[in-house]
Amino acid sequence: MKFSFLFRLWEQLLGAGITPETVASATSSSCMPAHAATTLGLLESLTIQLFVAQKKLEHRS
Repeated sequence: MKFSFLFRLWEQLLGAGITPETVASATSSSCMPAHAATTLGLLESLTIQLFVAQKKLEHRS
């Protein structure tokens, strides 16, 4: 499968308790250094994209 690496990553993120919701709540913390907020912002974007891709594949099946 072309996206198998991304889905393994997604499964690992979910296994670690990282979801779009948990990342979004961490990103909204006001006492976070800028570099951490940037990293979490990128992680938030990635988790949302992976979540959407997973849902699209589920609907195809």
